[in-house]
Amino acid sequence: MLGIISAIGSSFVSAEKQEGKARKPRFELSEVALVDNKTRLMWLLNGQLAEQTVSWDDAFDYIANLNREHYGGHKNWRLPSREELETLVGHVKEQGFGSDRVGTVASGLHALGMKSIKEDDYWTSTEHVYNSGEAWFVNMRNGGIGIGMKTLYCSILPVRSLP
Repeated sequence: MLGIISAIGSSFVSAEKQEGKARKPRFELSEVALVDNKTRLMWLLNGQLAEQTVSWDDAFDYIANLNREHYGGHKNWRLPSREELETLVGHVKEQGFGSDRVGTVASGLHALGMKSIKEDDYWTSTEHVYNSGEAWFVNMRNGGIGIGMKTLYCSILPVRSLP
C-alpha cells in the first residue's frame, strides 16, 4: 500500500528533515480513516459507508447516526465544506488524476488508501449563497464542482477536524 501512495506523492510520504526534526507524511492511514496532516482533517476511508446515495438532508441524518454510534471512536463526524473536499480532491488532481491520461479522482483517492470511492458526486455542507434549496457537490470522476438541488441523491464522505 505504501508503494502506491509513494507513487502519487512521494514528497508527502517520506519523512523529511526540517530543522533537525523528521516531518510527518502528508497522509497517514488508520483502520477507518485517512488523516491529512497538512489540513488536519480525518476522512473516513469508506466512500460508500452509507451504501447508497442520499439527499442533502439525509446526509446530515446519516452522519448524526455515525456520531451517536461513536463510529471509529469519534462523535464529531460531519459533512465536509466545499473547500475541505476540494483540498483532498485537489491533491490527487495535482498528481494527474481526474484526467483521461492518468485516471479518475476516485482512483487517485483509492491509491491513497481510501475504499469504495465511486465516480459519483459527493455532497458538501456548503449551501448555495443565493438559493438555500441548493448545495455544492464535488465529482469524483474529474474533480469538478457543481451545485444541485438538495433533493438530488449524492454520495457522502464524512470528515472530522483534528485538534
